[in-house]
Amino acid sequence: MEQGDWTVVVMNADDKAGVDAILVLGARLSNIVPVMWGVLAVGAILMLGGGLLAFRGSEWSG
Repeated sequence: MEQGDWTVVVMNADDKAGVDAILVLGARLSNIVPVMWGVLAVGAILMLGGGLLAFRGSEWSG
């Protein structure tokens, strides 16, 4: 398979409306595990920060 940007157009040969098509898409992701751990770490940090802000906000409101 060649690398690059690909575009696929699905249409009827006679230019009429109503196209039935079964499309299958695949991708090879070699760095998915480090990306997954990074996204989880950022999500955990944001959750902790949000929890801290909610806790501090409840202290200040009385």
